[in-house]
This record gives sequence, C-alpha cells and structure tokens, in this order.
Amino acid sequence: MFGLKVVSLKDSTLTWPVVLFREGVGRYISKTVFLLGYLLVAFLPKKQGAHDYYADTTVIHEGTISR
Repeated sequence: MFGLKVVSLKDSTLTWPVVLFREGVGRYISKTVFLLGYLLVAFLPKKQGAHDYYADTTVIHEGTISR
C-alpha cells in the first residue's frame, strides 16, 4: 500500500525464522523499554528500529535498489 518492503541485510530473501524473530521477539524488545527501540530509527544510518537491528533487516521503499 505504501510501497514499503522488509529486506534482509544478510540474505537475498527473508526466511520464516527471521520474520518470526523480527515480529515476535524484536518488537517485544522495542516496546518494553519505553518504546526506545523505535527511536533508534532516527539515529541509525540504515534507519532500523531495534527489531530490525537484531534481525538484520531493514525497511525500504519498494523502488529502491540498493540496501
């Protein structure tokens, strides 16, 4: 809908274990510390939240080629 896509920084495709870790464990970590995990987006060069940082993923615009 917004043209956003989650991509892996290690592999060419996302695997189910990575997705489950990112959405389950990673988002839990981001939410439990007063939402500070989401504030990391403003300070990390690849604009990753804590859930992305731990899962080695990032969110890109679908038209973006480089990672």
